[in-house]
Amino acid sequence: MEDKCVCCGEVIPEGRQVCPICEIKARKENDCMTRSEILDTAKKTVSEDRNKQYGELEDNFQKIADYWSVYLHVNLTAKDVGHMMVLFKIARAQAGTKADNYIDMAGYAACSGEIAGKDE
Repeated sequence: MEDKCVCCGEVIPEGRQVCPICEIKARKENDCMTRSEILDTAKKTVSEDRNKQYGELEDNFQKIADYWSVYLHVNLTAKDVGHMMVLFKIARAQAGTKADNYIDMAGYAACSGEIAGKDE
């Protein structure tokens, strides 16, 4: 499966989310995105082809929770992983405005919300 740029859909190297052209464009535009653009990009990022890359959302987040639980000597859930990743992105955003941090915050919040809904 080919990775595609979340902005323009062009094929990109594995592990990247944005192609070099869109990355440069975003830097030139000073990462100024509207809330709709941030949410649309987050939706595209978490909804398209993620399962093919990382497996089912719940399984992937639970695997992360299991590793973190062993390391931290606490019991974490898949939902906790989403919350902690949002906090991670909040910390990064404090270093400077970068649209990617806000896109990822929205994406992790959506993933965590989906997992929480299934837990109820």
